Amino acid sequence: MSPLNAEELETCLELMQRLVEAVTHQFRDAMVAEGESDEPLAELRALIGIYFDVVADMQPVNRARLVLWADAVANPAEDTRALMVAADREFREGIEKRIEVAVTTGQVPDSVHPHGLATVIVAMLRGVALQALIDDDVDLDAARHE
Repeated sequence: MSPLNAEELETCLELMQRLVEAVTHQFRDAMVAEGESDEPLAELRALIGIYFDVVADMQPVNRARLVLWADAVANPAEDTRALMVAADREFREGIEKRIEVAVTTGQVPDSVHPHGLATVIVAMLRGVALQALIDDDVDLDAARHE
């Protein structure tokens, strides 16, 4: 197979960008449909629940996004990596904001580091999703419950 020319590469990158944006918008729309809450921990639980809903009924676009993410880890091409880093940062920041409010309102101890906890939550969610992609024995209901 011959390497992609510049035009083909640009088209491929545009498709990857649209894929990442589509999944990001899908997730945002699901959060809006869930409705806002005065309770940041309830919003965080809803966000995690939506993530598990997506993983439990993985659509091709969601699977492709996870594959792109894994590819960005395994083959750190600048184009793919930049897309995935930006999308992950946006997702993590949304979680971090909810944790910050929970700390400020005393719903969680002030010893909790919002950015650190948000990073761990994203890592756990992504890890469960990747496991579910390759192993049909992953119990998503049990993982969601925890």
